[in-house]
Amino acid sequence: MSLNRGTYSEQEAQEILRRAATLQTSGAMSSEEMIRAAAEVGISREALEQAEAELVSDRLNKELLSEFQRQERQKFFSDMGGTIAFMAFLAFIFQHDLSSPRWLLLGTAFFVWKLISHGSKHLFTGSDSWQRRYQTWKAAELRRRDPASKKTSEDLIKSILGTVDPNAKLTVVKELRERSGLGLKEAKDAVDDYYRRHPETTLHTSS
Repeated sequence: MSLNRGTYSEQEAQEILRRAATLQTSGAMSSEEMIRAAAEVGISREALEQAEAELVSDRLNKELLSEFQRQERQKFFSDMGGTIAFMAFLAFIFQHDLSSPRWLLLGTAFFVWKLISHGSKHLFTGSDSWQRRYQTWKAAELRRRDPASKKTSEDLIKSILGTVDPNAKLTVVKELRERSGLGLKEAKDAVDDYYRRHPETTLHTSS
């Protein structure tokens, strides 16, 4: 069967090439194979590298979003578990009044309010609040994964320890936040990690 001699749109041509590459290769394709295949159809190495970078970025974004959603679901169930435990405690304290319609109504209203409150906070991904928390967490997570950022924090901690008492850990955290722009949890985790890896830094306060 010969190829149709008709003209294809750019999108159609890309889809044909994609399907052809899928049929021709079984399993994974190495970088060298991708470079050769791209060169054969006139795709520059720069364009290939840019496409690869975009794919890696998309994959990372999906991974981070999935992880944040997982954490938020856990927080939701944890918060609702706390709400149910609190309601059970109240029911035990006021068990003689449970038959009252007023208590039933109040309990139901309280549970529904907590359900909506925790659900909108942790599960409603379309809210501005959820998106802001996700972007803040995402930026912190990217910094945490970045070796260069970790090295910068370590250098800053070394510098800070040269000017403050190593026992004043909160001061070290505060200084690191001011110099690096890290959040409180990030700065505290960085300092804790540094002290753990450098036990000689921990000095006992003299009596």
